[in-house]
Amino acid sequence: MPGQHRGSRTTRSTELPSPDFRNRFIFTLPLGGGDGWTTALLANASGHAGFAVHFQTRQLPTFSVWKNTVAEADGYVTGLEPGIVFPNFRGFERERGRLPIVQPGHTYRSELALEVADTLDSVRKITDRIHLLQGKTATTVHRQPIERLSAVPK
Repeated sequence: MPGQHRGSRTTRSTELPSPDFRNRFIFTLPLGGGDGWTTALLANASGHAGFAVHFQTRQLPTFSVWKNTVAEADGYVTGLEPGIVFPNFRGFERERGRLPIVQPGHTYRSELALEVADTLDSVRKITDRIHLLQGKTATTVHRQPIERLSAVPK
């Protein structure tokens, strides 16, 4: 079941592999700093290794976390996905005014940087940046899909 929230957030754990697990998307409207940049981090439990994606929220205004925690042998996966839209059907995104149309001969520019953190200190520095971006902003988590972000099951 998808969930959505506004802002960056720190999650301390992920589900264990399960053969009956269904894909899950978490949709986020990320907070950017004054320069428009934000950061998302996927780190191991001990905090000594991680992968970060830094992206420009003015160009990539949505962020999705995709989890597929089926049995480990079948491809346990977590994806960090900055985007111009949420991973809904194009018609759904178009109806909500989020589907940009790039005309023939034109371009759409987006900036992102990927970072591998391989020490406690490097993971801590990324985590500190995320906490700075969060500030005192309250995070709203919707346990069920909300229509403005994703198709609500009937």
